Amino acid sequence: MNIKERIYQLTEILNRYRYEYYVLDNPSISDSEYDALLRELEKLEAAYPQYVLPNSPTKEVGYYQENAFEKVVHQNSMLSLANAFNHQEILEFYERIAKLGLKPSFVCELKIDGIASTARYRNGIFILGATRGNGQVGENITPNMKTIKSLPKTLEEDYDLEVRGEVYMKKSVLERINDERIMQNLEPFRNPRNAAGGSLRQLDPSITASRELDIFNYTLVDPEKYQIKTQIDALHFLEKLGFATNPYYRYCPTINDVLDYLEEWKDKRHELDYETDGVVIKVNEFELYDKIGYTVKNPKWAIAYKFPALEVATKLLDITFTVGRTGNITPNAILEPVMIAGTMVSKATLNNEDFIKERDIRIGDVVTVRKAGEIIPEVVGVNFDFRDPNSLPFQMIENCPACGEKLVRRENESLHYCVNENCEGRILASLIYFCSRAGMDIEGLGENLVTYLYENNYVKEVTDFYHLYKYKDELIATPGLG
Repeated sequence: MNIKERIYQLTEILNRYRYEYYVLDNPSISDSEYDALLRELEKLEAAYPQYVLPNSPTKEVGYYQENAFEKVVHQNSMLSLANAFNHQEILEFYERIAKLGLKPSFVCELKIDGIASTARYRNGIFILGATRGNGQVGENITPNMKTIKSLPKTLEEDYDLEVRGEVYMKKSVLERINDERIMQNLEPFRNPRNAAGGSLRQLDPSITASRELDIFNYTLVDPEKYQIKTQIDALHFLEKLGFATNPYYRYCPTINDVLDYLEEWKDKRHELDYETDGVVIKVNEFELYDKIGYTVKNPKWAIAYKFPALEVATKLLDITFTVGRTGNITPNAILEPVMIAGTMVSKATLNNEDFIKERDIRIGDVVTVRKAGEIIPEVVGVNFDFRDPNSLPFQMIENCPACGEKLVRRENESLHYCVNENCEGRILASLIYFCSRAGMDIEGLGENLVTYLYENNYVKEVTDFYHLYKYKDELIATPGLG
């Protein structure tokens, strides 16, 4: 596929994903997969501007669906934010501002995984609620936003103003609703963001009300009208009027304070009762915004830092097989190396034959890989949009990869087994398990070192670990062990 064809393919696919995300509230890929594809398109378009299509997703914000709800034209555009995925990109964001001779302070706010909305008030009375849509035109969802208890319907003072925020659903609420849906034989919602999106766009407001949505507000439109000069003062002003803001925002005098905030919330966010996938970093001083400027779709004075993803997309290069200590055979994915949650991953488990065939996973596919905590990375799905038409369906091996013994699949089980008790693969797996955290938890004796000791005849059974002192001089002379 040449460059032009790839740009056209990415444009078509990403526009479909945008429709799934913004209109159907039912995305078929993870945010990190979408971000990776969008970045690829951005780089290709920058290098080959002659191939950029008019409907490129790099030029548009959100998505507007005709005839679903009454149109609302945004008097001030609802722009999206550029993304950063590591500390270096945050520093580059800061350096672009510093090169202008500016020394701003910053405000960090948790990036809530919900639905962007805007609320207008006249004489302190809530009169209109709308979605972001494509940033210029959204949808009128006033009756549904009226059901959000945390959104004030009457302000403490009789202001005419517009406030923007993120409508979200708590994790605990989603769990309760999904329990009810399962009991009613309805499909459960995939995540809080999808649930919030589907709830906000209900034609019957009573359904929206039953979903118990919440809102965090973060932007006051035209703050200068109210003699407000900074983002931190705008948040305080909103709170004074009765708006809910996320309580964990922080004023950061320097960019190093920003980096400290990112590190603090990288893991701490999992303790919250709502989803947050990053941090929004804004220049605090409003007077600097025009000096720093804007792109077609993003302000240059703000950026969204994305926390390391627990799910990413990469290419499946090969499938290999390992033998467990009980003889169980596990298929493993050999991956194009990819960073997941701060760790470089090149292998993942495929569990068993049924798991692979149910998902139709094939060598050469672009697959989604998930990692959570200490769990071994796992391939969880395939992006069929990128499948090679000449790829071959998976076939399970018939013989043990270690000893060649014929494999056995027991009745009512999904695993294949090597039944040879003298299989070297089984013996090595038992030795590795003995040293592991689940066994004797021997510090320093990991899989690679145990394999080395076994293959070089230092250890052939468990008791041999207690006689390694006999080989002290040889082991000291071994590179990496001395």
